[in-house]
Amino acid sequence: MQDDSSQPEQITDTNFDWAAQGMVFLLYLSIGGAAIQMLRNKGASVLKFASLYVLLIALLVLDQVAVQWSQFIEEVDPSPEQEVWDSSWEESWRDTQIVSIVIDGEMHAVGGLEGYSNALELTIAACEELGLELQTERTEMGTYVVAFNGVTGEGWEYTIDGRLAPVAADYSNIDSTSRVQWYTVDTR
Repeated sequence: MQDDSSQPEQITDTNFDWAAQGMVFLLYLSIGGAAIQMLRNKGASVLKFASLYVLLIALLVLDQVAVQWSQFIEEVDPSPEQEVWDSSWEESWRDTQIVSIVIDGEMHAVGGLEGYSNALELTIAACEELGLELQTERTEMGTYVVAFNGVTGEGWEYTIDGRLAPVAADYSNIDSTSRVQWYTVDTR
């Protein structure tokens, strides 16, 4: 009888970021190129490789800088919250998390949700409860909604408590009474 615990576990990561790994490889090449040129006493070439190095670093951190900048702007100059209560919503939804999605002019809404920390998690839960198909796309800047029930329109935007969200849905923090509203860009 063999003990299965002696076999190594296979770890698979489906979220491997080839673009970031490629940039890191280019960083190593640019450092190596700069070092070789420095040893050859070619200062102009060292500057070329160093500028390439700085550019690659900037590209690697750009997405996080954009997220931090958006959050900083919201903290420094918050736009006034608007009351976003729809009279068609159930009164029991007050003081809970609510999601409304306008698809082809028809509003689909669900409330009474609790415990979600970002707009994407809340939207996924709402779609499951409403029976809507959600299609997303993961990018370096976050996860974006591509379609609800196959409807893409000109793209999807969302507001949180009446304010247009400046970042991807998985980076938008929400509180226990947030109202997330989704609509196509062309219906704004």
